[in-house]
Amino acid sequence: MDEKLCQRVIGIGIGIGIGIGVEKILESDLDSDPEGYPVNRSISMECNREKNLEICNCTYDPCERKGYCCRCISHHLKMRQLPGCCVPSGAESAYDRSFEHFGRLVRDGKA
Repeated sequence: MDEKLCQRVIGIGIGIGIGIGVEKILESDLDSDPEGYPVNRSISMECNREKNLEICNCTYDPCERKGYCCRCISHHLKMRQLPGCCVPSGAESAYDRSFEHFGRLVRDGKA
């Protein structure tokens, strides 16, 4: 697990949460992306998918969120999971990214 990458991804997720939760958002500012994830048009973040793909360690080949970190984080948090870039490779490749599993890994000194 790349600690700097994990901090970056979690920081992005927290930033998104704070940006959406703290800022007063008019209902007209909210929209949905093609997958149905909420999008706030008043918050502008540029996505560099090609650069993100260089560091994405997700092993789930049919994933349509690869390289789209905001979508990936949003998806996994809804599922009570961490994205693959924030868990050790063994947990990522076994697809057990749950908060509970990660907690056990931290407790056992494996993450």
